[in-house]
Amino acid sequence: MISRLQRSDEVRGVVIPSVGVNLLLPNAAIAEVASFQEPTELAESAPWLLGEVQWRGLTIPVVAIGSGANTARAALAFSRLKLIVCYTPGGDEQLPYLGVCATGMPYLARFHPDDLQPPIVEMQLPFTANQLIYEDAPACIPDLDAVAQAILALREA
Repeated sequence: MISRLQRSDEVRGVVIPSVGVNLLLPNAAIAEVASFQEPTELAESAPWLLGEVQWRGLTIPVVAIGSGANTARAALAFSRLKLIVCYTPGGDEQLPYLGVCATGMPYLARFHPDDLQPPIVEMQLPFTANQLIYEDAPACIPDLDAVAQAILALREA
């Protein structure tokens, strides 16, 4: 009998608490989990864009991904915020990293296909590659490439 620890169809990742939904990302997408700092607001903003912060000498945009158009402002109401610094998938020199606002401490997980169920009702979530149920809670796999492209489009506008 093969134990769950030996299955090759598992993916190691991170569960990131967010507003109304947990975000699921592979370990390799995350550069660092940092203390949250209040972002500087931008003139070219969108409801999901909190602003920018300084991280390791770089200025990186900070986004809130979750349920509802007011996600960004709702996320700031939480007291235990974390900044999840993610690599951008395209490796764009203009935007090598972006920050994702977490409403609690992320934790490591092993994602197995049997543990991931389709949602009963799909939510209107921006920048979502896939929605599902994980550990009996709504979850999504964010589309970090779409987030990066939207940030670059805002900068060019």
